[in-house]
Amino acid sequence: MSYIIESSIAASFLVGIILLIRLLLKNHMKKSIIYYLWFILLIKLIIPFGPESKLSVFNLVNVSPIEESNNSIIDSNTQVNNQVTNQTIPNDEINSDISTDFNSPVNNIVNDNNEQSNNFTYKEIIFYLWISVASILILRGLIAYLKLHLSIKKEYIQYKNYDIDIDISKEKKSLSINRSIEVRVTNEINSPSLCGVIKPKILIPLKVVSFVNEKEMKYIIMHELCHYKRKDILVTWLTSIVKAIHWFNPIIYLGFNIMRSDCEAACDEMVLTKLGKEENLNYGNTIINVLQLIHSKNPIPGTTSMITDKKRLKDRIKNIAENKKFGFRTIIAGIVVISVLAIVLLTTRLKSENLNLVDSSKISEVTIKVMPSPPRGKNVYNKEDVNKIVDYINSIKVKGEKQKVYKGWEVNIKLTGDENYDISFIDNYININGIQYTASNKEIDKIKILYDSMNYEERDIVSNEVIESGSLNFHSLVKQLIDKNIEIKLIEEKSLSTKENGYSADFYTIKANNEEVKIYDYIDSKAALSEIGIFNGDDYSEINYASDYILINIEELKSAKNVYFKNSIICLYNGDSSEIKDSLAKILGEPLVKQSRDTLRISGQDITLLYPSQWIGAQEPIELILGDNSYKIDSRNVKLNKNVSELKLNWDVISKELREFDGDYINIKWSDKLVQGTEKIFLTQIARNDFKRVVKTKSGYIDSDLFYPVIETTSTDKVYIGQNLYEEYIKMRSTDLLSDLDNGINKEVEPSLVEYRIISCDLHSEGKNIFTVTVAYDIKPNESGFGLAGNGIDGDDGWIIDKFSFVDVEKIGENKYRMITAYTG
Repeated sequence: MSYIIESSIAASFLVGIILLIRLLLKNHMKKSIIYYLWFILLIKLIIPFGPESKLSVFNLVNVSPIEESNNSIIDSNTQVNNQVTNQTIPNDEINSDISTDFNSPVNNIVNDNNEQSNNFTYKEIIFYLWISVASILILRGLIAYLKLHLSIKKEYIQYKNYDIDIDISKEKKSLSINRSIEVRVTNEINSPSLCGVIKPKILIPLKVVSFVNEKEMKYIIMHELCHYKRKDILVTWLTSIVKAIHWFNPIIYLGFNIMRSDCEAACDEMVLTKLGKEENLNYGNTIINVLQLIHSKNPIPGTTSMITDKKRLKDRIKNIAENKKFGFRTIIAGIVVISVLAIVLLTTRLKSENLNLVDSSKISEVTIKVMPSPPRGKNVYNKEDVNKIVDYINSIKVKGEKQKVYKGWEVNIKLTGDENYDISFIDNYININGIQYTASNKEIDKIKILYDSMNYEERDIVSNEVIESGSLNFHSLVKQLIDKNIEIKLIEEKSLSTKENGYSADFYTIKANNEEVKIYDYIDSKAALSEIGIFNGDDYSEINYASDYILINIEELKSAKNVYFKNSIICLYNGDSSEIKDSLAKILGEPLVKQSRDTLRISGQDITLLYPSQWIGAQEPIELILGDNSYKIDSRNVKLNKNVSELKLNWDVISKELREFDGDYINIKWSDKLVQGTEKIFLTQIARNDFKRVVKTKSGYIDSDLFYPVIETTSTDKVYIGQNLYEEYIKMRSTDLLSDLDNGINKEVEPSLVEYRIISCDLHSEGKNIFTVTVAYDIKPNESGFGLAGNGIDGDDGWIIDKFSFVDVEKIGENKYRMITAYTG
């Protein structure tokens, strides 16, 4: 949306310049040259961001409503210097073999997430308002155009309207037009017009046909043929779309309305070049006669209109009567004017300036670290070399200053002395103590060349130091691995982010006991959950699966032997070391089992069958068979997603039976949609072990094992098993981030339960694989009012007492049980 506003402001500025140039050249230049001036505005609105140029007029005026005014990067650096001067880097940090890779620069960055969140709702409202109105205007234009075509066709067939029987071959030949163009009478348009790109037609209102003679008719047709020759139909489509996009800007509407008048004047000029000298007066009279027969109004998008508004008729008739002739020099001058204006108006202001940040006299030593694996490092202490590095950094041309979390790097430079700087390079971004700039992506190559040219001892960077952290992230994961006597060596570190400041993550490759482990540490836990959805073949409505929007390497994810997922961490390990696998399992939980896309899955909340999308390509589900009972399926309810098709089943008829089905197989009948004339039925049998249960959240479908507890026990006492499962469920829902899945995962997790107590547990019903227990319990929630099942009464001291739940439990292994769901009856 900010791009639209910025381009609209720039276009408003262009309208003013073009109107000024138009006023100066109006009586001294061909009308077609005046008309072509407006193409600069059209191009600017279609492609708003041209190349940077010193000649751009926007160097004089900053039209951006969203960028901070960078009068000088040097001025703003004063604030950065103040920040970094107050920061202290230990002297022994440089000379030690302990890398600061794990001590992320994020600690020095002021996070602006709070500011963004305050503006989110406002920006979202503005965006939806803009896109709604723009969509309505574009749709209305398309409907008007289609309605015109259908009405003309109806007139032609039903009311016997006719094509004008007139020979226009001479006019077409004079314009070198070989295409067949119909001339049709209609009541659906107000002014003689050209319509259609693929099958062009000249439309003449019935009123005009009745009152003009054959010669005047040829003038009208000649005018519209000139529109065809000049491709003005395409221009009208483009201007209609651009006006709809910039519906909020009346200056753009004004500009394009004047452009339409200039288009008609240019078309008149072209017609007069094909007529005899004595015919210009007759042509002008034809324009006046047509105007008297109609009333002017806005033309339908995708059509030209011979008549513009009456306000500009006087100038138009004057131009026709005078019919000025312009020489070759005038035409060349016009081309030069348009070329110069294109250079100064279609380019953007020069934003890059030398960094000029660091005072080399205040820097005593430099540490440079260069990726890739293993990271290499040099300590530079010779003053001449220090000055050489500082001079290079100051010479880098940068633009687009903003604060941003920036933890990855390809090259990292630490400047220490009276002032301290932490500078990271990756792609075409440079981050200096939390301030990010955009620069040329060649800067990384330059600093690597400079690094290689300096004759200092080179060392591999290995870290045995990890930041203590209360929540699970990359640092705490590595620390726990080290605590389990796993030798860790950092191989690679970089930042990943989606387009338009979407999801972001830090990617690390480490050697654990000399075996490679890949770790994705997501800034947003919701993004991590979405990537796991890809692993399981699910679709998430909030995620765009274009490659630009996916952080993780999909092929690595799908082919990984072991995929671990907890909170915001995804860990991939392809080795066979039981020591590493056991350690990762104790920290992150058991590795996820990839769900086959040939299995049937069910969401307990809305009873939705999920099955691979490719099934629906040739087959249509028609019947679900549960044991001795069968249920018809309405395939019209199938929702086809990218990987998974969803079929919501009838709640009253099938839900309870499917949720509590206890047999060994589920059968689905399919009708082959490709067989013509004969009914061919297929039967798919789903074994119980391939019947996967999932939970549907606002973020998508996740395996129920991540939402409901699973326990292993040698006990066969169903009451004992049910009570233990429900206790685990209470703990999960009160302390883990999964308790926030339904309300939006991307928020700070806080405990929502103070205490709980199980009062009793009884066996309610039992089957072959599924049994149900009833659990009575009391809870003491915190101020958020956490409640689990929705019953109970208020007790003393904040307790809710006499709560109860039905708990469905499923046996999924020899000694393994999982909770299916909990409900109140």
